[in-house]
Amino acid sequence: MKVISQKIIETHKIELIDIGILTIHNFETRIQTVEDMKLLISVIGILTNKQKMPILHTFDQFSLPNKEIRDFWASNDTCIYSKADAFIVSSLGHKITGDFYLNIEKPSRPTKLFSNKIKAIEWLKKFI
Repeated sequence: MKVISQKIIETHKIELIDIGILTIHNFETRIQTVEDMKLLISVIGILTNKQKMPILHTFDQFSLPNKEIRDFWASNDTCIYSKADAFIVSSLGHKITGDFYLNIEKPSRPTKLFSNKIKAIEWLKKFI
């Protein structure tokens, strides 16, 4: 896999991969806000040329989206450029937060948690 284009903002690193998957890495720089998510979505639109793509999400060890961010991201109207979301959970905190996201916020797009990046990418390829 090769990175076609990349953009780094204060809270995220966003990369478009040559196989047609977007990766978003969440930094633990500070507590994120809905305004941060709106900026992220605008950057996604630029990198994807406003096309929908499957998205692979990764996180710094202590980066945990709060309820406001989870509710915002779960809406189908929010991230109009996502076909599906795969989240890599690498800690107990990520797993608990991810389970809440799936079962309480109930995202409107196909969404799955993975502990293995290769398996996550294989699942996301179904949405290319």
